[in-house]
Amino acid sequence: MGYGVTIVFYLIIGVGIAIALWVSDETGRSKDKIFERLTAPFFWPIYIPVLLANRSTIPVIDGKITRPSVVDGMSQLIGQVESELETAFGSLEGWAENVFVNERNRISELKVAWYQQADRIRELDQLLEVAAKEAVPSNTEPDTTLAAKPADQSEIPATENQSRIAICEQTRRENLAKLKTVRNQMYDNLMSTLAWVRELVTMIHLAKYTGAPASRAEELVRQIASAVEGLATVAERE
Repeated sequence: MGYGVTIVFYLIIGVGIAIALWVSDETGRSKDKIFERLTAPFFWPIYIPVLLANRSTIPVIDGKITRPSVVDGMSQLIGQVESELETAFGSLEGWAENVFVNERNRISELKVAWYQQADRIRELDQLLEVAAKEAVPSNTEPDTTLAAKPADQSEIPATENQSRIAICEQTRRENLAKLKTVRNQMYDNLMSTLAWVRELVTMIHLAKYTGAPASRAEELVRQIASAVEGLATVAERE
């Protein structure tokens, strides 16, 4: 194989790497994009680690890219916070751009955790909605046909059976009330985490435009990344 053929294959691979970088990059930093795409065809071996790092920023669960399963208030707010995060990380260019690279994986985990939490809340909402429709009205006698009456208990007074049914129904209501409490705690925690991240995003912008050192940006990005640990702790406690 001559040098000419080798060069052609080298450039073909380089163009492929440049395209892959363009598609996978989520930072939105236009200057970096232009520089990388112009140099990738010629220096593509040094961009392979960058490409692999970009792939790790896409929220993935069990090999599948995470996306909101339902478009509702929660998913819209999460999308808004994601957009604000990308803008903040883009503003690190020329000031503290290496900070985001160091916390890239944990930021990706945080995005996944937000969508997982929202899905769990929706599941609980559906469960509670179905349970509410099936509940026995409190102002009526319990339906004794909910369970078949065993033949060997034919001598048990009807009032005793009704008492057992009433106790079971009361316990059921109590369990549903606990589930509702768990659901509300999960929702409050998600909203609190999103609000905290939005606050930190504004602090990043403030630090940049007030001449703060790069170490301040590193501190703030680390705080954002640590939010995933707070969600995990609450999930375990619940």
